[in-house]
Amino acid sequence: MLDLEESYRALRTTAGVRPLAGQLHRISGNGHRSLLSWLVARTTEFAHPNTAIWSLLLDADGSPVGSALALVFESEDLLVLDAPAGWLDEALAAAPSEVLERADVSAIDGFAIAVEGPSAWRIVDPLSREPIADLLLNEIIDANLNGSPVKLARTGTTSEFGYVVAGEGSEEAAVQTLEAAGIELGGGQVDPQSLLRVQVETNHPIVPEQTRGLSVTEAGAAWLVSLTRTDAFYGDAVLNVSPTTRRLVAAFARGEDFPPSGTLVSSEGVVVGAVHLSAPRAGQDDGIGLVILEHPYSVSGLELNADGAIIETVSRPAVTPVSWDRRVGVLS
Repeated sequence: MLDLEESYRALRTTAGVRPLAGQLHRISGNGHRSLLSWLVARTTEFAHPNTAIWSLLLDADGSPVGSALALVFESEDLLVLDAPAGWLDEALAAAPSEVLERADVSAIDGFAIAVEGPSAWRIVDPLSREPIADLLLNEIIDANLNGSPVKLARTGTTSEFGYVVAGEGSEEAAVQTLEAAGIELGGGQVDPQSLLRVQVETNHPIVPEQTRGLSVTEAGAAWLVSLTRTDAFYGDAVLNVSPTTRRLVAAFARGEDFPPSGTLVSSEGVVVGAVHLSAPRAGQDDGIGLVILEHPYSVSGLELNADGAIIETVSRPAVTPVSWDRRVGVLS
């Protein structure tokens, strides 16, 4: 595995490989889509088959406790659940009987591996006969890895090119194959801690660190919840959460590490918030983190004081992803 600095560089300049956190599950039965819709906070009602969907997972009170990647198909669904122990049992126990009667969910011996970075497409291109440039964002196609069928989805969390390879069998063998391809490109398997910085930069919610103690709107994670849903789902109490004036904002600490979580943030001597998440510096010039700020300070372009450190609030993405100047399928 690459170290923290090497991992960040791989994700931002070439390609990084990592198993997704969580357990792969299969949802089967005639009511598989209804059960999927009950479990995830983001609506899947109108999702086309062969579509990948990221969603938050909520507890019964509507608080975010985990995240999931749903791979939606015609006759079944796959779900990568990154949730606290016992969450699935609690969600199923609360499900309407008509949903449980027509569907079943079970953990399967398999893997879901993310491949992300400007050169990520070069790792997954050999897995499918279809041109990799034709694979649309959030689309899923059939592929082959180590002689076994897998699903290949174009989706990611870094604002660089991203893919997920999911299938049954040995995760270790799958990671080794994809990692070897990444090493040839100057990347490899990345340290999961590097994702803290990368996802802070690009506004992909980090659960539970980013959402702990905050509502989905305060945490800036409402895009992973369908707040206009009219159907029942686990955690639908989120629809009744009272609005607040606080918001989570990214900020840089120029030339130094970002202050630790809990550090009070002030403007001209008045406390206006606190550091909520401090990301690893990962060998970069500036520290970065997330601060929870009261209105009207929850905007970009402000210089605030965090226990003597000057932090600068910024919009996101806070970096310019290399992939924005690249084309899938074209060497550069």
